[in-house]
Amino acid sequence: MKTIFTFVLAFMCWTFINAQDYLPNLWVPDRNVNAIAFDDEFTYIGGYFSYIGPKTGSGVELSVNNPSPNLNFPIVNDAIFTCVSDGNGGWFIGGAFTKVGDKERNYLAQINADGSVSSWNPNPDGEVYAIELSGDYVYIGGNFSYIGSDERVHLAKINKNNGTLDQSWNPVANKYVSAIAINGNDIYVGGRFDQIGGVSRNFVAKLNNTDGNVDTAWNPAVSGIDVKAIAADEHNVYIGGYFNNVNGYDMSYFAKLDNTEGKVDTLWNLNIYSSVQAIAVNDQYVYLGTNSFERVAKNTGKPDSLWEPDVNDNVFAITLNGNDVYIGGKFTIAGGEKVRNIARLNAITAKADHYWLPSTNSSVYAMAISGDNIYIGGEFFSAGGIESHSIARLRNTDGTVDTTWKPAITDEEGQVYCIAVEGQDIYIGGSFTQVNGFKRNYIAKLKYNDGSLDSDWALHINESGDYYVSDFEISGTDFYIGGNYGISGLNGQVNYYLADLINDSQDLHFDFTWNPTPDDRVNSIALGDNYLYV
Repeated sequence: MKTIFTFVLAFMCWTFINAQDYLPNLWVPDRNVNAIAFDDEFTYIGGYFSYIGPKTGSGVELSVNNPSPNLNFPIVNDAIFTCVSDGNGGWFIGGAFTKVGDKERNYLAQINADGSVSSWNPNPDGEVYAIELSGDYVYIGGNFSYIGSDERVHLAKINKNNGTLDQSWNPVANKYVSAIAINGNDIYVGGRFDQIGGVSRNFVAKLNNTDGNVDTAWNPAVSGIDVKAIAADEHNVYIGGYFNNVNGYDMSYFAKLDNTEGKVDTLWNLNIYSSVQAIAVNDQYVYLGTNSFERVAKNTGKPDSLWEPDVNDNVFAITLNGNDVYIGGKFTIAGGEKVRNIARLNAITAKADHYWLPSTNSSVYAMAISGDNIYIGGEFFSAGGIESHSIARLRNTDGTVDTTWKPAITDEEGQVYCIAVEGQDIYIGGSFTQVNGFKRNYIAKLKYNDGSLDSDWALHINESGDYYVSDFEISGTDFYIGGNYGISGLNGQVNYYLADLINDSQDLHFDFTWNPTPDDRVNSIALGDNYLYV
């Protein structure tokens, strides 16, 4: 006869653990961690996540030859919206951040080629959305009012060497600036403003690079909400954003303008159905990032229907490098490959490079190339990780994922709430109904060597939409299971919320004679010498 007694506790001790605060060398998942278990070699985590990777912060440097992130670069503590090469192997970055590595840097910073944070610190008082470099100056746009102690409303021109303002360049925009493009002496800016430099301009304007004066001859009348993206070549300016009319012509989300008066090229009336968020141009094509990705032939103004990258969601950043087209955004399919928010496409075939897949846990907003290096920024906190569906095993020595151990919770909403390591056996419980593509209601046993299912260990727990296993305790062959579920015996017996499984390889069964009958779900269990606390 069993000598285990049960006590109901009037509180819930099921704790959700934030993996980012737990052992900082560990790789971090993109969502909840609900359970952790250890042995001498590994740490097991379970929860509700689909990705796990190194904690990089919201910006990383990659190589065009190797998609692994340079982990010697400083962690940026909040979103990066824009980045450009500084011309010396380093990077200027702008965004919503306030810290880069161990340095306080508000919204704008320079990272040197060796990964150190430069002393360059203009200190805007609000977010930076756009950066362009021309000669010795950095032009920035955003949602700020001051650079240091000097008033600069949404636009500024800053010396790239010492961080001082160009005092003669001060075109005040009455609302934020989100895009800048430079062609020779001309500075094109876009955003949500309707007045700039004391002149009425709807969302887009052309400025002089020496005094900041508005070019009064260049005045495309844009109707809508904003201009998000601008690119320029020798003769033309390309704008994208959330608008529907330019100079009286129906032009939704994109327009091609001449660079002298801002006249619309009416032959370029593309059938685009969502806001253009990124534009890149070369001699032959104009590349457009929307809620998909396409390119337009410059000589015809028509989409290249033979070039089909088939990107399945938003593209926020585009960078061209020879025959390589780099895209960043929030997408999972590009060029025939399963990806995570970033891809390198072939400019001829539109296929993604299968060997260059540096995934991130969230959106990529900015990209820039310098030599063999590429810097990416966004709202992610991890880059260079892998897919991992709600359970993973990490090495205790360095915190990286053991990729040879590959179980997966394969129902979309399934979570892992508890894990136990018993010798060569790993037990998991949660709200899942499938593991590795096989039916397993709320509890499963995994093999130690590779994470595959133990096919001989399958429990018959009734299935319901809100059922789950929240905790278990093991004592010899007694396997106590708590949660919100029901089990039914062959003779009509029913146990709810708490049960004892006889974990005998020769006779795996529930003991229906042990039935404490709690009247509601059990959230946690603790095993004492003679008692089971629930």
